[in-house]
Amino acid sequence: SAIEVTETLSVAIIGLVVNLLTAFVLSLAGLEDLNTKSAFMHMLADTFSSVAIIVGAIIINYTSWFFIDALLGIVIAIVVAKWSISLLKRSSVILLGAAPEGFEIEKVRQDLYNKFDTILTVDDVKVMEITEDETHAFVKLKVYPAEVYEYKYLKREIRKRLEKKFAIHSVSIELDW
Repeated sequence: SAIEVTETLSVAIIGLVVNLLTAFVLSLAGLEDLNTKSAFMHMLADTFSSVAIIVGAIIINYTSWFFIDALLGIVIAIVVAKWSISLLKRSSVILLGAAPEGFEIEKVRQDLYNKFDTILTVDDVKVMEITEDETHAFVKLKVYPAEVYEYKYLKREIRKRLEKKFAIHSVSIELDW
């Protein structure tokens, strides 16, 4: 036959076992960061491929439907492409320093302006995702003239507010008066 079913099954089963073990070890390490998640997704894709190859080899063995090999290859390619596009979108947000998906910068602007009486205007707010768990903001404010200790207090309170309300972990604040 065009496809050696016994050899194909043997290699696919070995691949399945190795992929399952590797995925298990990766899951124990935690899937918090994008690198580990992408490695885990790669192992899942390989596991899915091994299962598809096993199913295909069994079908070919009993039916001689060799077209199943090509059909399953297309299905595998579509599934892996879908997972890859999802990962690419997610990593692009971080690489480009964009705000997290769904983050509304205008809410930050309004909240700061409404919460702190010493702020005259919120001139600029930029929020960027540094990692999946860390967000940074740059805030430029026009404030009433005050003493240095009042500026330090204002900055500290702004940082606390942004972390508590908007999960922003680090903040650069520029004050102008």
